[in-house]
Amino acid sequence: MFGGCLKPGSVGASLIPDANSQIVESNMSNNPQRDEILRRLDLAEEFQKYGGRIPPRARPSAEGWLPVHAIDRPDEHPSAALNVGSSDKRGIYVDHAATGKGADSFFNVLAKMAGTPFITGTDAYRYYARQTGVFGG
Repeated sequence: MFGGCLKPGSVGASLIPDANSQIVESNMSNNPQRDEILRRLDLAEEFQKYGGRIPPRARPSAEGWLPVHAIDRPDEHPSAALNVGSSDKRGIYVDHAATGKGADSFFNVLAKMAGTPFITGTDAYRYYARQTGVFGG
């Protein structure tokens, strides 16, 4: 289902299956503040604000996966997805290509994009904690 997994301890990590449907330890669902920040954001709008490309007619699947273009390589057809749904996978970005780097959190993805002011995913997390009024992050 997913092309990879989040590194344990990375911002926005969760228990998600890797390509072999194994559960990989990480930490999204144990941070209610992070979950609330993600809930309050229009993730697609923020993704596009910093240079993320979403096809004009793209719509999320029933599970919340929105087709997007890869952030770190040329991508003529969308081969990645951003979860904009309401499940515990909200805020997960997955690059499905064989050369893709797997899954990562919304905050870490923003930090990797050239058009953002964020050096790290933690910087993005703290910025959005302030913007959304969710403190303690």
